[in-house]
Amino acid sequence: MVRYFQLSIAVALGSLFLFSCESQPVHKFPEVNATVQTVAVNTQGDAADDPAVWYNAGNPAESRIIGTDKKAGLAVYNLSGQLVSFAQVGKINNCDVAYGLTNSHDSTTIDVVGGSNRSNNSVSLYKYLPTESTIDTIALIHIPSQSIEIYGFCFYTTPNRELFSFSVGKDGLIEQNKITFDSTGISARRVWTYTLPGQCEGLVVDNENGILFVSEEDFGIYKFDLKQSSPARTEIASINSLEYLAADIEGLTLYYGSEGKGYLIASSQGNNSYALFDRQAPHAYLGSFRIVAGANIDGTSETDGIDVTNLAMGESFPHGFFIAQDGENLENGAQITQNFKLVPWEEISLTIQPVSHKQ
Repeated sequence: MVRYFQLSIAVALGSLFLFSCESQPVHKFPEVNATVQTVAVNTQGDAADDPAVWYNAGNPAESRIIGTDKKAGLAVYNLSGQLVSFAQVGKINNCDVAYGLTNSHDSTTIDVVGGSNRSNNSVSLYKYLPTESTIDTIALIHIPSQSIEIYGFCFYTTPNRELFSFSVGKDGLIEQNKITFDSTGISARRVWTYTLPGQCEGLVVDNENGILFVSEEDFGIYKFDLKQSSPARTEIASINSLEYLAADIEGLTLYYGSEGKGYLIASSQGNNSYALFDRQAPHAYLGSFRIVAGANIDGTSETDGIDVTNLAMGESFPHGFFIAQDGENLENGAQITQNFKLVPWEEISLTIQPVSHKQ
């Protein structure tokens, strides 16, 4: 279930900066700072990739961040950035969380963590164990991909609680599978495929409106209306039509506002920024921001995966937060292994046009 809060405070914007990138126009973007970062992953090189948030409805301050080490498995962090557990489940590139998957036989429910598993070229689903803050390493199911190499992944939960998985491969093949949970276990059935011309990774679905957003790395962002039997591709933005986007276009995430309002956020890796679009059609570009170094935490660059939540998460994040992978993580000026950075949502909110919010 999606919950909403009332954003009621004003926040001063960070200072503007002048940023220059080879072959890219010079732009001024607002700057924000991370207040929390996760511990760095153990794996060297390009390893951390995509974060997802598991919300603890009973104790929001005890919510968790799930992050991929795409060479080893899935990490679980607390909201202070400390590592709580690690599941060695393979080369999980992207991950997502689905809540309350209900057994149609006995009405028991589980929360599920899913990911694009490049160890066996499949979508892999695992049970999340909230009491232990761990991920069960025995997969509920591996859904084989027809792509040459699976890459991006997300869940889609419809308003009537049907669950689907979406994955995309480096060859641009999008696959939709319907997930069924009953007394015999979890099963999957492929219901739709579509092939985009270039390499793709970022995926996110607007669960309320049934819209799939996909980023093609060297081009831009498309959407598909899942309410149609054969969804057609619609372009939202491209690096050719919008100078503030710079390839690669990587992770996508959605900030939910009321009545369909809110924001689509994209990682514009080529200029180390995050672009914001209106969640409602025609998805107007609203601006961009960067995460820069603060007193104790460095900024982000070369970002792959991102996520955002509008849910209150205790004293540290009373209005939710935005989280981004950092491809060049620095400690005392020296580069170490990668990690994830958390920015309180109120640090970002006034860099974009205001929207109304549900309570």
